[in-house]
Amino acid sequence: MKKRLIVSLMLLSLLTLAACGTTQGDTTDTADTADSSQTAADITQDAQDNAQNDAQGDTQEGSKNDGKIDSKTDGKIKPLPDELNLSSLTSGTVAASFDASSLKEVDGQLQLSFTVYNYEKFDAADISGLKAGDVLVVSGREMTVVSVQASDGYVTVNGGEEAGGVLFSLDASSNTYYVMGMDDSKTYYEKGQLTFPVADTCVLTDDADFEHPGQTTPASDLPKLLAQDDIYGFNPQSTTVTLKNSQITAIYRGFLP
Repeated sequence: MKKRLIVSLMLLSLLTLAACGTTQGDTTDTADTADSSQTAADITQDAQDNAQNDAQGDTQEGSKNDGKIDSKTDGKIKPLPDELNLSSLTSGTVAASFDASSLKEVDGQLQLSFTVYNYEKFDAADISGLKAGDVLVVSGREMTVVSVQASDGYVTVNGGEEAGGVLFSLDASSNTYYVMGMDDSKTYYEKGQLTFPVADTCVLTDDADFEHPGQTTPASDLPKLLAQDDIYGFNPQSTTVTLKNSQITAIYRGFLP
């Protein structure tokens, strides 16, 4: 009887241990599955975050590039964008040309109509870095660089203008180069015409006569001056008009060699 009881107890103990082992195994498997699921979820989230960050980075970089002014489009070195906007011009100094017929009196107020000019500007780094094989665009004309000579703020390309090339001069104030013509002046192009009243305080300063520089003419004497037979004329190579608050406040004419 006692032996039977002992055997029964032993069998019961074995069954209990087996049940515990099964439960522990199931729990471990469940935990492993949960850990694997969590790891997969973390990896997926990381990938999404990285993709989002990459997309944002590309967008920001694209925005930076969109706002950058590049003078080397299509591998060609071109002038910088012309920033002179005549439709919004009310103050500033511009190269100009006019003659006696340009000045009129309207309701007791002198008005001057004049033609405005500008010139091409090139990025200093582009011009100072020119080398054989580069392609320049000057005044709408393409030019393949064959030779470059730089000296004291000047860069001569393909022998200069006399040899069919071009001569650049440095404008240190704006860190740009401009094309210098045969008479050592800028190469201007026409922008358009403007008409503004002449301020009563306007003064024309005239250095055109090399022997008699610094001559001044008040606004009231402008009609008389322009009506005279003038050998110098008023052209963009020598003449500037200064505007302030939509009035002409000064006119300057320089000496031309």
